[in-house]
Amino acid sequence: MVQDRGYVPNDNTVESDERMGPYAGQENDLVVLLARNFVDKNPFGANTNVLTKKDISNFMLEYYKSVQEDIIEFATIIVMPSNTLDASVFEGDISVYGTTMFIEEELMFNPTSNVLVPKHYIASSLELQEMKEKRISHDSLPKIYAEDRICKWYGFKRGDIIRIERDYCNEVYYRIVI
Repeated sequence: MVQDRGYVPNDNTVESDERMGPYAGQENDLVVLLARNFVDKNPFGANTNVLTKKDISNFMLEYYKSVQEDIIEFATIIVMPSNTLDASVFEGDISVYGTTMFIEEELMFNPTSNVLVPKHYIASSLELQEMKEKRISHDSLPKIYAEDRICKWYGFKRGDIIRIERDYCNEVYYRIVI
């Protein structure tokens, strides 16, 4: 998922035993994986934070402040299955800020590696212009939910128009994320 979204994980992210410290090998409640930020102007900068149940509310307050001050551009939050109820309180709020929340079990399978799942891309501005010239409204496009696994995997947001290419034919399909 990290590479599908355009991140290049550095050695510090891959070798997380040193970064996790006392949390290494333990089951924690919330893992914040890869927060891209504007401050150091490095698009591949990655931060990993492991939080216990007590720290979740403090993290969310700090996260909201960071987003409003334009410090964090994007983050992915991974929630352990035992803590989904507590995390679901924040899920609606954080989706507005470009943050994706996964339950750990959702990351056990890579949907893009399946042969039956076609390639998904965001439609280019040229394709959007062609749709406009042909008078195709966004309301007439088939819909795909933002909570769909493939949308969460790639980080598509509501309102994005997705281009779907199938390998077995030369046709292209478009869908709008709702």
